[in-house]
Amino acid sequence: MITFKGVSKSYEKKYALKDVNLELTPNKIYGLLGRNGAGKTTMLQLLSGHILPDQGRILINGQEPFNNKKALDQICFISESGNFKQRLKIKNALKIASLYYPNWSNDVALRLLDVFELNQELNVKGLSKGMESALGIIIGLASRSPITIFDEPILD
Repeated sequence: MITFKGVSKSYEKKYALKDVNLELTPNKIYGLLGRNGAGKTTMLQLLSGHILPDQGRILINGQEPFNNKKALDQICFISESGNFKQRLKIKNALKIASLYYPNWSNDVALRLLDVFELNQELNVKGLSKGMESALGIIIGLASRSPITIFDEPILD
């Protein structure tokens, strides 16, 4: 269960989120839609423990995610860009990801590499935006995390 209780977050006196109350139940897929600047990324960063709210609480199964390994072990957050060190080969990015996610499935990762036609020997630096997006999707799905978050997963 994911719960937002009276969550607010502002940047330079402008609210990205204001008094958000929300409950998300397990085993469902949710989409977050809104215009640019509506607070979608801020909400996902709060949920994934990357930033703290100015007010309110975020709870994942009753625990706050920020600086909480037990809660964070349940989350895989793939942002819209900058997820991978540019000097790495794809196979090394996958190996590093496998160390972060307790439920990692190498079989899923390898199968999805084939689906997306990505060569493990390619350097991240040489990937197009679309190929880098595909790598993010592969890692997100192979993480097999109970909470997998994709922030704008498909870029051209």
